[in-house]
Amino acid sequence: MSDERMQIELHERARLFTAVLAASDWPDREQAFAPHAVHAQAKRLRRYLQPWRDHTAVQEVNRALAAGHSPSILLQTALTDFWPGLDEFAAQTNLADEYWPAQAASWDGALAALQELFQEIRLVPFLRRLPLAIQPQRFVLMPNLLYPALTPLPLELGADWYLLLPPPRAVGASPPWSYDEDPGWVVGMVCAAFAHRLLGAQTPPFADTAVRALTHAFTTLCLEQELDEMEGRAYLLRIKKAAGLPDLPALTERLRAFLEQPEGDLRRILD
Repeated sequence: MSDERMQIELHERARLFTAVLAASDWPDREQAFAPHAVHAQAKRLRRYLQPWRDHTAVQEVNRALAAGHSPSILLQTALTDFWPGLDEFAAQTNLADEYWPAQAASWDGALAALQELFQEIRLVPFLRRLPLAIQPQRFVLMPNLLYPALTPLPLELGADWYLLLPPPRAVGASPPWSYDEDPGWVVGMVCAAFAHRLLGAQTPPFADTAVRALTHAFTTLCLEQELDEMEGRAYLLRIKKAAGLPDLPALTERLRAFLEQPEGDLRRILD
């Protein structure tokens, strides 16, 4: 039976791999792409891991990044297949027994903020309104105070779909906000990430442009329903311009009508 509530969890092996990312070249690559303030947890861990920057697990990440692979692909591989030196890295750095316990307050606070938010936000039932053949058993959200710092990181573990979510990006020189200071940002990011994953997993596949447009239309409606009309409208106007989707308002209205009376294939509203 599928679960109808967003699950908020800390997946320890996923966090271990984000620690390997912290010791790798990824933080410098991310800064080169988009300079930004860094979360205090990410700074602290990067300093702690300096002695292990030449470790096999870290160097393997660097080679994969240099070859053009994304952190999402690397995480999926590390947790479902094999990553050279990962267990040895965990043992040598003593993260589980020494480092993580000392940082527990920050992680517990992030988990609590997301748990409180999703007590009220019924995002999973809304995601399941998409009449698609592939649906995960559970949608699981994990705070990620490390890396990547700018983008959510999806992960599929069997029938469960995870999303590692960074905190909202810092503004100017201020530190990153906590999750509970901007519910609209959190809900929009989580809805868009899972909707994009759902739409992209279907057979026959939707075109990439259709996945992108439907994701934003669906997220607009989600924000309207779960927060308020102003949040949905603000998202629609921002994305319409930023993503170059002038027809997004019309598509959103067609999707609204379809979800109210879902008949036939979702693809028909793209015509």
